[in-house]
Amino acid sequence: MKEMPRIGDIVKIKTNIDSTFANGTGVVLKIRTRKDGYWIAAELLLEGQQRWFNKGEIDRVIGRPKGISRIDQTSTRTHGWYVRVYSRNKTRSRLFSDGKYKGIGPAFEAAMAFRDEAERQLLSAEAGAEEQSSQAAGAS
Repeated sequence: MKEMPRIGDIVKIKTNIDSTFANGTGVVLKIRTRKDGYWIAAELLLEGQQRWFNKGEIDRVIGRPKGISRIDQTSTRTHGWYVRVYSRNKTRSRLFSDGKYKGIGPAFEAAMAFRDEAERQLLSAEAGAEEQSSQAAGAS
């Protein structure tokens, strides 16, 4: 992979490496670069484990996690994952700080769990509202 992945990218691991993670996917947590800015390795979160992979072991970027953004604002000492979930006119959002969750990986896992639960809650509330409106329309 030539272009440097960004923190938060979902990447695919090459199939020809001798590892239990071959052909797996992971989320980029950190990038290791040389002094000239050329990237040489990335720390990934795969199956709940954090592990460094050399540039040659990473196949390609396949996307970014829906609704989850990385915030690294050194001036305010804010580092974490920001989650936003939308459903019609409702929004749920929350910041998962690296400090509070004891690291970038655990904070990301907590952010994914929050996103999944918030989506489930908003979708079930939306389905309940649609059911009530269809019952009210049928009663008239």
